[in-house]
Amino acid sequence: MKKKPVFWNVQTTALVNSFNRIPRKKFFYSALFDFLCLLAFFIILTSAFGLINLISFKSLEGLNQAYELKMSGDEEGFTNLMAELTPDINRLFIFSLIIFVIAFIILMFFCSWFYGKAWCKALNKKFNPYFLKQYFKLNFVWFIIWLFIFLFTVSSLKVSYAAVILLLEILIFFYLDYILRSVFDEENKLSENFAALFNIAKHVLWFLLFLIISIVMLFILLYILALTTSIPVLFIIVFIILLIFFIGWSRNYIVELVKHVRLIKKV
Repeated sequence: MKKKPVFWNVQTTALVNSFNRIPRKKFFYSALFDFLCLLAFFIILTSAFGLINLISFKSLEGLNQAYELKMSGDEEGFTNLMAELTPDINRLFIFSLIIFVIAFIILMFFCSWFYGKAWCKALNKKFNPYFLKQYFKLNFVWFIIWLFIFLFTVSSLKVSYAAVILLLEILIFFYLDYILRSVFDEENKLSENFAALFNIAKHVLWFLLFLIISIVMLFILLYILALTTSIPVLFIIVFIILLIFFIGWSRNYIVELVKHVRLIKKV
């Protein structure tokens, strides 16, 4: 009979505290590093794709010519041009892969640095070079796992099924990622951190309300964002503010929940 009052007390406390902590200095400190993480993400990805577009210009021009020959029925011309283009296309693929790998490593570094600082502040932990190194390892392995999961879904399923599965996977990622960052201990091995993640995440019932309220909050923020679509500059500014707010608020929420679940479940 005592379980229900404890359960709902924890849910209420976590939800109320997630909002109460927003006006505090700690929240804005974390928000600053969330913004820097998003900025790094944008700069690195746009630079990588811009570089790939730059080096692929010649090959794309050739492929357009090949397409025109194919459409005009000139099979011989098409075959000869594709034979000429094959070495360039192979080089383009190799260079694109190298650029992607370098961009991914750089992105993981800045994600570990900026996002790590934001989470350290929320968890009252000290950020130092050792934490950064361990957090980089975690992020590298964690995002590689999910990258393969997403790529497998997109490549192996029909579009209609893949869209639904991707939405479900994004929700699972959001759930597991936030818990992982809440339980991460730089003194532990990666396997121990992942074990801690699943020891907490298996208590899904305790986080169900968090997921529901997060989805509702996301739809509310998207509705607010939709009101600014007619003014592009305002739309971008509001988008960034609402995204940072959502990241910070949901982080407050999950940190509080994980703290209580660990105490109650003794994990």
